[in-house]
Amino acid sequence: MNSSQIASMATEDINANTTWYRNYKTAPYFAPFGLNSGVMLMNLTRMRQRNFHEEMQSIVKTWHDLLPWFDQDVFNVYFNQHPTRVFELPCRFNYLTNHCTNGRFCASAEKDGVAILHGSRQVFRFETVRTFRAVYETIRDYPMGNDLDMNLLVSLKESLDEVDSICSEANHLFIKTLEETISKISINP
Repeated sequence: MNSSQIASMATEDINANTTWYRNYKTAPYFAPFGLNSGVMLMNLTRMRQRNFHEEMQSIVKTWHDLLPWFDQDVFNVYFNQHPTRVFELPCRFNYLTNHCTNGRFCASAEKDGVAILHGSRQVFRFETVRTFRAVYETIRDYPMGNDLDMNLLVSLKESLDEVDSICSEANHLFIKTLEETISKISINP
């Protein structure tokens, strides 16, 4: 972040045809696609210096009836008013189901792999997008402290191979970052 930015967030979507904010706009939002509050990095010192809390309260008071995703919508109104105060995270740091269910639109994940998988809309809990659930269950069941390569990476590959999902074409993106991390650990133990 630069010296004027107080937070870092990824956009809600990166596909103009499917983005919620563009299609169902109820309050001002961070253009062009809106921001997603699932992963947010904050500089609390800068927030306090800019009276962030008071501005957020004012937004809630003004827009309260038009904030269906409440916290996310409040941030969108705020950063619509102050666009230079947010640093846009690449979508690979907040990878959502819509990044692979409506076509593959997350260029940073295509290049470098998924870094943070966002389990919004209870996708880890239900069978809506089985690829996301398979990743979640594999990591949940990984015995911490065991060999990453043999006990996590191999299990994750097997789980993804068994899944037939709308996101199956992107399966390699879910393991790419883990493979690179394991490779770096092996070189520099």
